[in-house]
Amino acid sequence: MMQKFKENPLFMAPLAGFTDRAFRRIVTEAGSQMNFTEMVSLKAIYYNDRKTKDLLRQDPKEASLVVQVFGSEPEIVKESVKKIESFGDYSGIDLNCGCPAPKIVNNGEGSALMKKPELLRKMVRSLKESTNLPISVKFRSGFTEKEINFLEIGEICEEEGASFVTLHPRTREQFYNGQADWSKIKSLKEHLSIPVVGNGDVFSPEDIDNLFDNTQCQAISLARGALENPLLFSKKEKSAKDLYPIILKHYEYKLQDYPEKIAIAQMRKQLGFYLKGFRNSSEMRNEIHQIETYKEIKEKLEEYFEFLK
Repeated sequence: MMQKFKENPLFMAPLAGFTDRAFRRIVTEAGSQMNFTEMVSLKAIYYNDRKTKDLLRQDPKEASLVVQVFGSEPEIVKESVKKIESFGDYSGIDLNCGCPAPKIVNNGEGSALMKKPELLRKMVRSLKESTNLPISVKFRSGFTEKEINFLEIGEICEEEGASFVTLHPRTREQFYNGQADWSKIKSLKEHLSIPVVGNGDVFSPEDIDNLFDNTQCQAISLARGALENPLLFSKKEKSAKDLYPIILKHYEYKLQDYPEKIAIAQMRKQLGFYLKGFRNSSEMRNEIHQIETYKEIKEKLEEYFEFLK
C-alpha cells in the first residue's frame, strides 16, 4: 500500500452513496492510485447485514481498495474485521472519525469519536490487533471551533500503529460549508512522522499543485472534485468532450451491477455532479430524470453534448 504514496499519489475518498464498484472503476481508469469503499458499519458486518456486504464488492480492474469502517464498540472489531477479510482482497482498513451526518454522530460514531479520544484510541488499537492489513484513520479538525484537537488525534493514531492519516480540515460543526483550512494539514504533517493525506476543496489541477506545495502532504484524497470530474486524477480540467464518454461508461458499469431501473435511479445524483458548470445543465438534468430507459438517456445525452459543441 505505501508504494501508492510515491508518484502522483491521488486517492479516491470514501463517499457514501457514490463510491460504489462502478464509480471506483471509473476513477481507477482515470488514474486513482488508491480507492476507498463507501463507509461500512462494523456493527452491520458483525450481524451479517447483506446490504453492507454488497458495499464491499470489488472489481478486479480497480486500484487497490481500502475498506472504510465506522463504529464505536472495540469489543466487536475483531469478529467484524475477520468477516471483512473473508469478503475480498483489500489493501487496508480505514477508520472513519470524520463523518458529520447526524444519524452517525448521534450514535457516537464518525466525527463524534473525536470528542472521546481514548475511545478512538481503543478503536484504532482493536483494528491494529485484529488484522495484518495496514490501518489508517480519517478525521476532521475537531468537533467544533472550540474543540480543535486534530493534532492530539493524529498523535493517538501514530502511537497506535496507523500507517497514515487523512485530515479533512473542517470541523464537524461546519459540515462541508466554509473553506477547508489547509494550514492545519501542514501543521499535522509537521507534527507526525507517518504520512498525512490532505483532503478538502480540491476541484482543479491547480488546487492539487497548491495543496501539495502549501502543506507538503504525502498524498491527496479527492472527493467532490472527482465526482464532478474523474479526470482530475490525470490532472485534466473538466471538459464536455472528455466527460461525455466517461458518463456513458459509468452508466454501462452501473448496468452491469444493478437492474436498469435501479442503475438509472442511482445515476441521478451523480449526473448532477457530471453536468455541473455546463450550459443548460439543470434543464438537461431535469429532462433525464423523467426518462426510465438507458436507451433514451443515451440518446438525450448525445443530443446534449452535440449542443455543447
